Amino acid sequence: MRVFFITDEWTALRRFVRREVDFPEGMPSVYVPWLRYQAAGYEVHIFLVGDFDKTDMLDFQGCQIHLVPRAKRFQNRICHFPLYMVRQISDWACLYNSAATIAREKSPHVIYSYQEKNTYVGWLLAKRFQAVFIKRFFGTWAYKNWYLHKDLKSKCYAILDFIKWLWPSDLLIVTQDGTQGNKITDLLHIRKDKFRMWLNGVNKDWSPDEEISISLRSSLGFSDEHLVLMCLSRLADWKRQDRVILAIPIILKVIPNARLVLVGDGPKRKELEGMVKNMGLCQYVYFTGMIEHNKVRDMIGVADIFLQTNDISCLGNTLLEAIICGRAVVTWDVGATRSVLIDGQNGRLMPDAKPGTIAQTVIDLARNPDSMKQLAQGARAYAENHLLSWDERMEMEIEQVNKIYAKRFGRVGKH
Repeated sequence: MRVFFITDEWTALRRFVRREVDFPEGMPSVYVPWLRYQAAGYEVHIFLVGDFDKTDMLDFQGCQIHLVPRAKRFQNRICHFPLYMVRQISDWACLYNSAATIAREKSPHVIYSYQEKNTYVGWLLAKRFQAVFIKRFFGTWAYKNWYLHKDLKSKCYAILDFIKWLWPSDLLIVTQDGTQGNKITDLLHIRKDKFRMWLNGVNKDWSPDEEISISLRSSLGFSDEHLVLMCLSRLADWKRQDRVILAIPIILKVIPNARLVLVGDGPKRKELEGMVKNMGLCQYVYFTGMIEHNKVRDMIGVADIFLQTNDISCLGNTLLEAIICGRAVVTWDVGATRSVLIDGQNGRLMPDAKPGTIAQTVIDLARNPDSMKQLAQGARAYAENHLLSWDERMEMEIEQVNKIYAKRFGRVGKH
């Protein structure tokens, strides 16, 4: 069995695919499926389009990543509509040609496209090479654009996404991340047998190495007396790390030894760094940049309190990882957060994400160390008893894909 993953470049993979680091710096929901399909006996090819100098290929634990350069005229530039659409069509052509070249020699059994935008090229490849077609959406903006925004531009974006949701496929997999993908499938009357909404898995054996976490804490200049707050995610508009930064002056009035660590990188970093400087918080707020994902658990171990204050949804990989690492988690009641967190048992679920609310929640926890310890223990216990491991999560998916293939072609492996 052979599976082709069709995707574009991810920020968390950028340095990895350029061989600047030895392991991806995030997004296990992107690369874990490659490894699990490979472990299940599939020959795995990933076609990844981006700002590459040349066509190249690298091996990732037995999976072949094909680097597909986008057209020179679009490389390393920000494109706005309508030029963005021209670049997107160009990217599709590059992806299609690269995958078809390999497919003529090694015919795929499964075509697996990531994100709404790669639906069309995945479908074309599946039609040409008579393969099962799987769409994987990592959450969606369609609900926000259709129901929460009133402007015509947002409505148009939602309609464009609806077309991709309705485009024929053998299976649509949407991450249960709180962005209301299930409401979109209900709105569009997508058949239940063609749709699965699953929460991402976690590495259940994850537990911070205490010695490494203590060393990291020391390298950041923190002692046992410091209260370390942490946000770990891409520095992007909708992640709203600015809310936590605005809460820091309020927290410092009561807890002068509080410190905030922002782990990650992204387009918002310079703005956030400028914000910290203008507020005179440079000695209280630390930016680490990206770190390799296999080092994340030890970095989480540095934190006393883990904060997530995104717009739309807070139920992402990093929140689940903080829970399995046994941290006291503070987030707010948005999206599907309540499906995982029970306020006062395995985390603190705020009614909103205003700086004042964040600050007061942190102060209350800091004043009650026993409560903070109980939340951390409750988080770890919940993860062990209720969250799926990545092996369990991917076993469900691969079993479903194999059933679809067997139904269409008689049995798994016959093509």
